[in-house]
Parts: sequence; C-alpha cells; structure tokens
Amino acid sequence: MKNPHTFKSDTSQNDFAILSKDMDGLRQLHQDIQRMHFEHQTFQTRLCNAFRHSELDSSSVIDTKSCKLGIWIQQAKQANPYHFSPIHIYEIEHFHNQLHVIGQKCITALQTDDVSLAKEYQQEMTLISTSLGEKLNTLIKIAEAELAAKFNQGLRKF
Repeated sequence: MKNPHTFKSDTSQNDFAILSKDMDGLRQLHQDIQRMHFEHQTFQTRLCNAFRHSELDSSSVIDTKSCKLGIWIQQAKQANPYHFSPIHIYEIEHFHNQLHVIGQKCITALQTDDVSLAKEYQQEMTLISTSLGEKLNTLIKIAEAELAAKFNQGLRKF
C-alpha cells in the first residue's frame, strides 16, 4: 500500500519546492518591508528627540535612493517578482520621497530655532509615515494573495 503522504510524481515535488521557495521569499519581503518602515519611524523618533537635544544635522537625512527603502523601491520598479501594480510602487515612492523632504525641512527648522515650524513638520511626517505604512502593508497583502493563489493552484496538482 502506497503512503498517502507521498507526492504523486517528481513534478509535484518540484511544485512543492517552488511553493516553499515562494513562501520563503514572501517571509523575507514581509520582514524587509517591516524593517525598512521601522527604520523610517526610528528616524522620526530621533527628530522628536532633537527638539530637546539639537543632535541631528541635515546629513541625517540621506538621499531617498540611498536608504534601504529607496533602494528597494528602485529594485521593485525594475524586477517585480510579486507583480505589484506600478501605481502601488509609485504611491510608496511618493510618500517615501515626501518623508525625506519633510524630514530635511524639519531639521532645517530646528537648526534655525523655529521649533513651532519643526513641530508642524514632525506632525506632517507622522501622517506621511502612516500613509507609507498602509501602502507597504498593501504590498504585503498583495504578495500574500499571490502566494495563496499559487499554493491553491499547486494543491490541485497533488
């Protein structure tokens, strides 16, 4: 009697290996997106602390294409393994760019002792960061849905 837990063919085992690799890729995407968003939130926290300690300078805000999220955005525009809509990538890029621009303005306001303007910028950054986080979470959901569809399709082969 054949073991019911074995695969029907080598092709099925190969399909399972592909699905497993896709799941690993999704896990990595999820971790990367969470880490990159966290890094931007950490920067915002550092800006809040700067209100008390004037410890940041304009070099703290790196170019939007040099930070990890900026690099990821550029890669996603070129190689899009989860088939994200270009509009999703554009929206993330838009909010990401805004976050860097407003961060720079916030630091400049702090350097000129315009604390009230810096606070306004910080509040704006919080709103932008929330929107950015929502867009990044949308990408995770899209990738999860694609993987679920692949998984369901793969199960039909067994």
